[in-house]
Amino acid sequence: SSNITSSPIPLAWKRYPILLVDDDPSVIDLLQELLEDEDLPVHVAASGEEGLRLLDQHPINLVISDQRMGGMTGTSFLKEVQARHPRTDLLTMMLSAYTDAATVMEAVNEAGAYQYMSKTWEDEVLLQKVAQALEVIHLRVQTHEMAEANKNLMRRMAHLESMSLTGAFACALHQ
Repeated sequence: SSNITSSPIPLAWKRYPILLVDDDPSVIDLLQELLEDEDLPVHVAASGEEGLRLLDQHPINLVISDQRMGGMTGTSFLKEVQARHPRTDLLTMMLSAYTDAATVMEAVNEAGAYQYMSKTWEDEVLLQKVAQALEVIHLRVQTHEMAEANKNLMRRMAHLESMSLTGAFACALHQ
């Protein structure tokens, strides 16, 4: 159980859904309770295949996956996530009881994992890493929204300038 007195996760970041993928129900239960206690929206999947289906059905921004699962490994799952959903507002994290360097490097380099964590986590540390990932997602979403707003403003300015030039031209013709 966590002894955090206040949430490390600001309210604005709590709108980004998280997908937990692990074939161990006890791990899913612990993670789900920890994240839902922080008022985070959580989806759960017991396999990589189920996780991919949920990703196709729901807007997910953070995926936290186990490495060793029956069927599809965490690395294979995260590679497939990146291939199917190449979005800048989707980050992935890998959890594993095994922390050999080759697995860590494969998860980060090949599967694009933002973070790699041991399954023997401390709640505060896990929440800090989730908060960091949500902050990155939030900043990327804000950057995208500002870029879109900027494009819209530029279009409106160009339209107003063309109307202004048209009006000035019409006035010059009438003189």
